[in-house]
Amino acid sequence: MVDKIITPSGPDFEVREQIAEGFWKTPSKEVRDLDAYFNYYTKQCEIMALWDGGCFTSVKTHKDILRIAKVLKGPIGRERVSCRFLNGKNPTMPDGKQDGRAIDLAARLLLMIEFGFLEHVAPLVGRPIEWSHGTIQSHIARCFPNAPVLGHEGVKLGSIFNAMNLEKIAGVEIVWTDNLVDHLHLLNNDKQVAVFNHASFLLRQQSDESLYPRAFLDETVQTIKLLFPKWDEATKPWYTQKVASRSTRDLDPKLIEVGHLSTDERQIEKFQYWHDRLVMLKQVFDESEPSSLRQWWIDRRKRVQWFTFWVAILVLILTVVFGIIQSVEGGIQAYYTIHQKKS
Repeated sequence: MVDKIITPSGPDFEVREQIAEGFWKTPSKEVRDLDAYFNYYTKQCEIMALWDGGCFTSVKTHKDILRIAKVLKGPIGRERVSCRFLNGKNPTMPDGKQDGRAIDLAARLLLMIEFGFLEHVAPLVGRPIEWSHGTIQSHIARCFPNAPVLGHEGVKLGSIFNAMNLEKIAGVEIVWTDNLVDHLHLLNNDKQVAVFNHASFLLRQQSDESLYPRAFLDETVQTIKLLFPKWDEATKPWYTQKVASRSTRDLDPKLIEVGHLSTDERQIEKFQYWHDRLVMLKQVFDESEPSSLRQWWIDRRKRVQWFTFWVAILVLILTVVFGIIQSVEGGIQAYYTIHQKKS
């Protein structure tokens, strides 16, 4: 079935089963959880493999993608992949443009990282990832260093720190991304943050340590639990509404089902790969101030300030109400006084 030609409509369910089996040894019953991933798969095939009639890549079938993916998982450098394994050419021949696009496509589908530059597609953050030499595993290590640079003194990831409150309290818009490199990256002068929503993909990757380090995958899943706590009564309906409001099925509905973190697991020093981005995001959250009555009502980080503000609002409302009442009473009394004089 994987011999089927890649089409813009995407792979059917039987082909999806074989792709999931080839990528992550995924059981058939779990393939339906990967709908969001296969929407990404279809989109990537369309913009890369089928762009301009497919003349820019040597990939034609899903089997071609699986064949390249199998090679990429091994300890072989980028410079040797194309000429040795793709077309059976002489190993000394340089990597051609078509084969380069094919490798980038397979790498994107395996890792959900935007490898390669496409003139017609603008990346969400910075420049696309250029992988020109070395193994894909060594390149991943460079993309996701586990040596934090920023300090974290005073940084506390309390239960109030989640995606919903980032939007409602801090006014930081969640921008969903399919590119794992963009995860937790602040955008637009700290008014937006990119969030990788493909939880099902991350859980599948945990069964295959040939590409991503297991510690990296586990920590990335922890950031999902931090921002989208399963047992939070407000976060789940908030995210469910976002999934339902989209015209396409881009968001992964399983994101809110991953789990939640205990107090011990929420300690910032537990994070290495995403440490610095979490520190910056928490700083933006802590430094934000309410700018509307709705935010003032929701934001209870500073209890004394919240109580003082609403007491002042209540006093103001009562003052206005009593002022109106007194004005009305004064008007009524003046009316009767004038009426009695005329009588």
